Amino acid sequence: MKVSIGYAEEPYDQNELTSDFFPNKVGGKPAWLDQSSIPKREELKCSKCSKQLSFLLQINAPIDGKDHCYHRTIHLFCCLSNECKNFVAIRTQLPQVNEIYPVDADERKYEQDYKIEKQYYEKRQKQCEYCGLFAAAHCAGCNKVSYCCKEHQTIDWDLGHREQCKILKQQEDGAQVELPAKRKSEFHFKEYEILNEDSDVVAKPTNTVDPNYHNENDDDDVEDDDDEEDQDSEANQKILEELMLKEDTGAPAAGSSNEVSTTSDATEQLNEFVEESGLDGELIDDNKFMNFKDQEFLYFKRVIAQDKNQILRYSRDNEYPILWVSEENKVTDEEIGKCPCCNGDRRFEFQVLPQLLYFILDESTSTEVNNNELDFGILNIYTCENSCEYKSNQLNYVKEFIFKQDFTK
Repeated sequence: MKVSIGYAEEPYDQNELTSDFFPNKVGGKPAWLDQSSIPKREELKCSKCSKQLSFLLQINAPIDGKDHCYHRTIHLFCCLSNECKNFVAIRTQLPQVNEIYPVDADERKYEQDYKIEKQYYEKRQKQCEYCGLFAAAHCAGCNKVSYCCKEHQTIDWDLGHREQCKILKQQEDGAQVELPAKRKSEFHFKEYEILNEDSDVVAKPTNTVDPNYHNENDDDDVEDDDDEEDQDSEANQKILEELMLKEDTGAPAAGSSNEVSTTSDATEQLNEFVEESGLDGELIDDNKFMNFKDQEFLYFKRVIAQDKNQILRYSRDNEYPILWVSEENKVTDEEIGKCPCCNGDRRFEFQVLPQLLYFILDESTSTEVNNNELDFGILNIYTCENSCEYKSNQLNYVKEFIFKQDFTK
């Protein structure tokens, strides 16, 4: 079985992260697929704090064999307040023949002279210069940029449109001008291109081990023969005793509710043990694997060890082994629910890994200011199994289901 793995890379050409190139991207402003019906500001506000959601990422995910899904994009948005823990997924799609793009746009997009003809801009709506959502007003000074509200116009003015406006005002139609860069905003994440690569799925061990493999008095079974000095240390043994199953594990009962945190002691202990002992997740044999308390977390570690730079994993295969960061607090079918348009079943489509946080929040890799509290263990996105045409919907997009799982404390 194959899985498509996504990696965050600095964009080679910023222009290729715009709608006309059907990009896979992180941060910046959304590159809307269906530009004839761009969401309005009030449609993408946090349901808990009412603040506008920030754009997180999008993937280009057409479905073969479905004419209405020739172009298909999933956008993710999030509230910057970790108190809200609110994430939203939006699905948009278009057939190959549409009023927004030429029929051969997807094939021509990397040609040197690729350019969208003027006729395809007639149906496109204006986008807010600051947030990228539907804009009904424009700057009275330059008449060249649009805004969704007075608040965003004021923010953008202070970020640098004050300087840009003077230049744009004198710009002749069709002429190219170089504008001074704007200052950064906490509202926007650093922009990256997502590059995809197919990879084999890491096998998940099954419960076929010898039940007598590990017993209460046998801690030697978990030692790494190549590093006996470290493994015999009292500190490592203590950590391992907490991580391994015992005759009396003291583990929480099934269905119990645990407080979650990405700075959990369990996570730190396992990471520390793996790093110090050399017992990497992919090197633990299946017998040892099946004796760990949280096999889901260890499987997560095993998969991540294959490539620590991956930020996204995509697969619509029903047999794909979904990554979880904990045995606890998994999503239920009832929570996933049905498609709000066709009432059909939803299915898993892709998941976002916590490594993404390094790229969008780590100041050492970005000059952008990000003081928000965004945090998650895994984001799993479930979409309509039929990717329905949503003709009965009042909007030209569908909100799909996104599940956030945190590390268990």
